[in-house]
Amino acid sequence: MKKIIVYLIIALFLISTIAAQPLTQEGKKRVTATNTIAVNQITKETTDSCIEKLSETNPELSEDALKRKCQAKPTLTTTARARKITQDKLAQAKEAYVTAKERYQTARKNYISTQNTFKEAKENIKRCRNDTEECSEIKEQIKGRAKEFLLKTADRILEHINKVKAKVESNEDLSEEETTEILEKIDGMIKEIEDAKATIESSEDKEEIIEATKKIKRAWVNIKKRLRIHTGRVVNARIGGIIVKIRQLETKLEKILERMEKKGIDTSDIQVLVDEFKAKTDEAKENYENALDKFKEASSTEDVEAAHELATEGNRYMKESHKKLQEAQKLLRDIVLSIKQKGGQDDLKEVSEEETETDEEEDEETDEDETNDDDEEGGDSE
Repeated sequence: MKKIIVYLIIALFLISTIAAQPLTQEGKKRVTATNTIAVNQITKETTDSCIEKLSETNPELSEDALKRKCQAKPTLTTTARARKITQDKLAQAKEAYVTAKERYQTARKNYISTQNTFKEAKENIKRCRNDTEECSEIKEQIKGRAKEFLLKTADRILEHINKVKAKVESNEDLSEEETTEILEKIDGMIKEIEDAKATIESSEDKEEIIEATKKIKRAWVNIKKRLRIHTGRVVNARIGGIIVKIRQLETKLEKILERMEKKGIDTSDIQVLVDEFKAKTDEAKENYENALDKFKEASSTEDVEAAHELATEGNRYMKESHKKLQEAQKLLRDIVLSIKQKGGQDDLKEVSEEETETDEEEDEETDEDETNDDDEEGGDSE
């Protein structure tokens, strides 16, 4: 996804020279009107799509009620960012995310270490066949090892959640309302694990430790599935931000073609590429909105399994949107190259192929792999 973002930034920079050129008063009015129509069309498409989908699952709602619900739904904003964060706060949030990742890695190492020690203690106790003094010491020892293992398990889960929380706090593509909603739910998860950790710390006998183990297991199973919703919403919001930039880019591409045509340059073959580029963007937007619907529905669903299924569907739409953006990026490269070959250098500053290819593609982190890797968390301490 980073590769897409970098190429878009380069393309926006190259094409921005056109926007900087003086326009007549009539030209300014035409551009403003065009942008207003484009924004209104995006909003109308989103609202109409929402009403159609919502009416299928809520036939009892009136048309006015459906419209109110859908107009309140977050849509693509007209700016590149959904919320404004000061540079200082953004730097702090990003630094907090880096720290959270480091803390998670430390917690993970501690977890693995205590897990191995605990497994070793369990193997030792299996070899005890009588009530010797050595066996009594091993039995007493394993209770301490179990508590230590469970506490490190809780720490690892907490740092995993904190890492996701820091990612949300540093994201500019989520609206203030979405950010507040997600953070409130994440804080609820943190409290749940901290309560379980307090239970472990106060446990004295084997039965209490077993019960604490079950509590950690239940909490982690639910939290792991819930986190997938929130990490998906973060990445999907980033995709939405890219789509907004592409919409701005489409307008500037049309201006370039208009200026080239005025110079007598045949741009029909470039227009074909631009139309294909727009079609890919439309597909990306549609999948983004479908993913948005699924994540929103999942977030408001109480049943954990149903919410997880909705989040899985949302992730599928999100990946398809990302795929369409990748295809649009390839077309954009061809468009820029064609403009240069056709003699549009005056309207498009030259950029080397090296600049567009140096940034290796790296998908936004969803934590999905790490979540799957944590299946043993809250493991058996009986």
